Amino acid sequence: MVLVGEGVRAAAEALVGRRLDEVRYSTMKWGRKDRRFWDHEVAHVVEYGVDLVTDWGTTGVVWTSYGAFGMGVDLVEGPVLAEFARAGLDVSPRQARTVDVTHLVPWRGLIGRKIQSVTVHLHEARWDEPVTGPAAVTVRCDDGPPVAAVCGSWIGPADPIYLTGDDIIILWEPEVATAVAPSLELGLGT
Repeated sequence: MVLVGEGVRAAAEALVGRRLDEVRYSTMKWGRKDRRFWDHEVAHVVEYGVDLVTDWGTTGVVWTSYGAFGMGVDLVEGPVLAEFARAGLDVSPRQARTVDVTHLVPWRGLIGRKIQSVTVHLHEARWDEPVTGPAAVTVRCDDGPPVAAVCGSWIGPADPIYLTGDDIIILWEPEVATAVAPSLELGLGT
């Protein structure tokens, strides 16, 4: 078995103890500005990733390619769009935008709280040989509900998340997480 994305755990540990001050989604520019194409009411689906802005700086939750594993979650220093620009993607204002979601569920109850833990969830993909990589992270803040960021593709609540896709899906409802990503055991109900 091959393990990829080992640096994600160190980046997750570095978030512990930081105060969460702001959350932003970096998404593709779709249609009208007054419509939230990423908001599926029970989950959010973001094309590029999530900026967790803390008292110590910004950490981006993004998808990245892990070769034979496919796409997996990664934690990067700095804003999401800066990371994708370094990778050569067009993240100009005509292609991408950043949306402040600090005031929305599930984030508003976590703002101003210290990050207590960040759990990295691994998934085994079976191709020529089994490859295990980071498929999701769950962020827990002091006295707040946990929130998971899953790397995958998702159509909606009646369908499962297809892991190793190129979106970041934000989950916060335990029942939804169990229904759409049962193999990850995200622990949102605890």
